[in-house]
Amino acid sequence: MTPELLASVMAHARAESPREAAGVILAIKDQAVFVPVRNISEDPDRVVWDQVGLAAAEDRGPLVGYVHSHPGGRAVPSEADLEAQETSGLPWWIVVPETGEWIRFGAAPTTGRPFAWGVQDCYTVASDLLGLPDFVRDQETMATMFETQPDILGREVSHAAPGDVLLFGVHSTRANHCAVYLGDGRIAHHLPGRLSVVENIGGWATKILRTMRRAA
Repeated sequence: MTPELLASVMAHARAESPREAAGVILAIKDQAVFVPVRNISEDPDRVVWDQVGLAAAEDRGPLVGYVHSHPGGRAVPSEADLEAQETSGLPWWIVVPETGEWIRFGAAPTTGRPFAWGVQDCYTVASDLLGLPDFVRDQETMATMFETQPDILGREVSHAAPGDVLLFGVHSTRANHCAVYLGDGRIAHHLPGRLSVVENIGGWATKILRTMRRAA
């Protein structure tokens, strides 16, 4: 999430507490936008998305994730949460309004994702495929994180193997984009303004600045 997105989610969760709050995240012009959706459950400890509100939200832009809160609880998915996430085929977030704790679980398919900074970007592809840590980040952070936080991606190696992260300089001499090397000259990655793809590395090979490998 971006700091602004997390603040919006937490504000809604606090306003709805002690009821569970509900909402969705949309991808609008490469930005992640939180839209509250009414929780119509009669049980305050359960969430049921209002389908009218959900449809209205989806009219604004592609849906990229579901959010709900666990007031007075933990950011741990219940069995019902896990089942609902699997059915949706999208990532879910749980937030705790009292503590600010949050968690993201589940993922969208690797290809065909709309781009949204901090929610579905190039790092998210790597995170979902390789189990890298998720964290609050914005567009500015993404422009420097590969230089300032290299330990997230492991150690630098000289030759790529499947599961390595390739760092590219896109119109820059500094690393500002990443992809996961899948083997056989194929990479998975996600550029702003485009859907995520798996494709041949092709001309991207000339833009590689470093190859990073996580410890086994």
